[in-house]
Amino acid sequence: MASMFRLWLIAIALAAVTLAAYWSVGGFDFANFDDQVYVTNNPQVRAGLTAAGVQWAFVATHGANWHPLTWLSHMTDVQLFGMSAGAHHVVNLAFHVVNTLLLWIVLTRLTESSMRSAAVAALFAVHPLHVESVAWIAERKDVLSAFFALLTIWSYAGYVRHSSRARYLAALMWFAFGLMSKPMLVTLPFVLLLLDVWPLRRFSIRAALLEKAPFLILSIASSVITVVAQRRGGALTSLDLIPLSARVWNALSAYLTYLWQTIWPDNLVAFYPYSATPAIAQALVGAVVLIAITALCVRLRRDRPYLLVGWLWFVVMLVPVIGVVQVSTQAHADRYTYLPHVGLFLAMVWGVADLARRWALSPRIVTAATAVIIVALAAATRTQASTWQNGIALWEHAVAVGPPNGRAHTNLGAGYASAGRHRDAITEYRAALALEPALPQAHYNLGLALAAQGETEEAVRHFREALRLLPEHVSARGSLANSLMDLQQFDEAIVEYTEALRRRPDDAQIHHNLGVAYAQRGRMTDAAREFVEAVRLQPDRAELHYSAGMAFIVLGDNPKAASYLREAVRLEPNHDRARRALAEIGR
Repeated sequence: MASMFRLWLIAIALAAVTLAAYWSVGGFDFANFDDQVYVTNNPQVRAGLTAAGVQWAFVATHGANWHPLTWLSHMTDVQLFGMSAGAHHVVNLAFHVVNTLLLWIVLTRLTESSMRSAAVAALFAVHPLHVESVAWIAERKDVLSAFFALLTIWSYAGYVRHSSRARYLAALMWFAFGLMSKPMLVTLPFVLLLLDVWPLRRFSIRAALLEKAPFLILSIASSVITVVAQRRGGALTSLDLIPLSARVWNALSAYLTYLWQTIWPDNLVAFYPYSATPAIAQALVGAVVLIAITALCVRLRRDRPYLLVGWLWFVVMLVPVIGVVQVSTQAHADRYTYLPHVGLFLAMVWGVADLARRWALSPRIVTAATAVIIVALAAATRTQASTWQNGIALWEHAVAVGPPNGRAHTNLGAGYASAGRHRDAITEYRAALALEPALPQAHYNLGLALAAQGETEEAVRHFREALRLLPEHVSARGSLANSLMDLQQFDEAIVEYTEALRRRPDDAQIHHNLGVAYAQRGRMTDAAREFVEAVRLQPDRAELHYSAGMAFIVLGDNPKAASYLREAVRLEPNHDRARRALAEIGR
């Protein structure tokens, strides 16, 4: 009874400290950092759970990744809670709480030490480096994939202790689900091999390797799909832009950074820019540290196998995201430590416990010191989480404490623009371009802000520069065409709209805008064709039906015009212009 009471007490304490650190996220808004890609501007997700959405989730490479279960989780949120950002945040937090408890249960099952396992789980729960994974809605894939990874380890441990085909297949199934949530789990089979060494202490290497073959096949398949998805999405950075030597230097620096931030998690921001001139001295220090720690763990592997297992867990799980295969332009990211940290915390907790026993330290002193560290980390996490309350807070923090980079200023400007603070937005965009003159998004956003202020000619210049730097930037092309329309340069606008549709043929708004441009040039047959196509692509928008109806009035086809106008009124009963047009047709 006493033992069961203690276990319940540990579980309640872990849940409580996690909730205390993150409780404020329930009041947070969406962030202007991929949340629009994953939720707010994603029509498939905004529709909730639909048959078409489920089908899309399993074939889409939207966001330069293939993670269907992540898409389904976001769709489920919308289905249950609509577009309430706080509810989406709370679901992330719920997964993190469950992951914390599951980690404790799994480690207790593996090691038969509930207190040490609880210490690892507590560090995992409240370390500030994990704020990004929990407080960022777009990082649902982190907490979801970790959930399946821990279930994989749970089932695998059960299979090892009580061999059965059902447990093995369950482990394989959870692993597949994890890969379908975030492909970073491709190195999990290696973690299972490490667990065979300690704490499972299985010495049949041949049998262990044969058992991992199906897991490895899934990892290879996921890796291939991921590379294809990222190449399609334009997320893979070419060797011409960042050569292999620079990537290696950055990878070594990143390992050192992750270790330092684990010990001293200060000045954490959402985006760390890739340096054009890698810090070779820091990279060399990183290489020395990596070699020294690895050598020490190898030397102590017989008496303290947990050191080597935990260290290699940390190092190997970071390999897919360490930057040798470079995605985007970040040098490293806090979110990448979410699962790799488990190995590091495992080595640290077991190592400290062994030292305390060797030095005959009182268990009360060790427990008290651990509690102080956990409380301090929880307080730091609460403060760090507050920076994710909205896009402005997130990027004001990044600009204030992070390394200078155009991305932070650009995103801060976007936050200001969303709040209607266009002058502040323009200031941030100009600051971004002062740091990185060849940043297409900064030029595009600056063009939008200038256009909103009526400075259309300068806006056109920045839209053109964004397109020179990134010709496939369809939004910049559409906005350029819109500004040309404002300047009454209709023929040039038609050219830009047409090119935008060549790259994005299913965009109803661009079809509509092209129709307006044709109408301005008196090409009503072409205009009607574009309006009809816009209606086909987005039949639930009254304004598109209205435009089609007005075009057919000009063409003299009143019956067809009336059909579109009636639908506009049905969709939007207060659409007065459509009602007046119908009345004119009646007369």
